[in-house]
Amino acid sequence: ADRAGSAAWTVLDGELGAPGHFDNAYHVLTVLHPDGIPPGGNRVDGLTVRRGNADAGNGGGVLAFNVGLRLQDVRVEDCESRNGAGVHAQPGQLAMIDCELVGNRASNNGGGLWGQAVALRIQHVRFAGNAAAGKGGGVYVHSSLPYD
Repeated sequence: ADRAGSAAWTVLDGELGAPGHFDNAYHVLTVLHPDGIPPGGNRVDGLTVRRGNADAGNGGGVLAFNVGLRLQDVRVEDCESRNGAGVHAQPGQLAMIDCELVGNRASNNGGGLWGQAVALRIQHVRFAGNAAAGKGGGVYVHSSLPYD
């Protein structure tokens, strides 16, 4: 999260109505590919994702399923879910470069990031103030694959 000035950021906010999380968007950003990981993957750059609430599911901020995804200069904050409140990735490839995951809360595992059957690359990522009732307040990886 290294952008110069707030004008460089696009904000996706899950806040839908009344203050508090009870009516917020279930997933603020969903990236999925039903037929498998597409060649070249997907890139998200210069974005703030906040206030998602997948209270009975996974990935309140970002849900990445069956994809190659590169998050660069992305901030995910104040999201809630069962697993991977900030970012939930399963299966596929996930690269996170110059990102911040801040103040996300999981009722199970992986407050900031949760991954399963994922090739994971984390470079210059700040995890702060994330929490999980189970394991991995910042990061929980159930199983990983080599990153090419």
